[in-house]
Amino acid sequence: MNKRSFEFLEHTSDIYVKGCGENIIDAIASCIEGMLNLLLSNPEKVELKEEKKFEVRGNDLQELVYLALEQILILVDSEGFLSKSFSGKIVENNGQYLLFGKLKGEKFTLEKHEPKTHIKGITFHELTISSSNSKTCIKVLLDI
Repeated sequence: MNKRSFEFLEHTSDIYVKGCGENIIDAIASCIEGMLNLLLSNPEKVELKEEKKFEVRGNDLQELVYLALEQILILVDSEGFLSKSFSGKIVENNGQYLLFGKLKGEKFTLEKHEPKTHIKGITFHELTISSSNSKTCIKVLLDI
């Protein structure tokens, strides 16, 4: 049973994505899924053809999540890479957090993918992480 989920929340001019999962990695994956659903009208057509690995380092979990989501958006903008699957590992070392991430997806092609909304950026100042019971949620504002 998949316990991950995302939803879009109301905002005056941009879009909030709230991604939830059993842990912070699942919550990040849910946010990435939400981003894909904003970018494309047909996200189900994205296939797991390519793999991309990345690392980000942050001073706390909030900065780490922000930098991870920003990295996903950079891959979309610079390489046209659409991520459908995310896995990762977070390591804490001397007050620093390091995320080793792995994405699976494919490059955007106009013949196959239907563009929907352009995401200009990830907003740091409204990003929140909350945990309760066995659920972690990330709420992030996307600049469209």
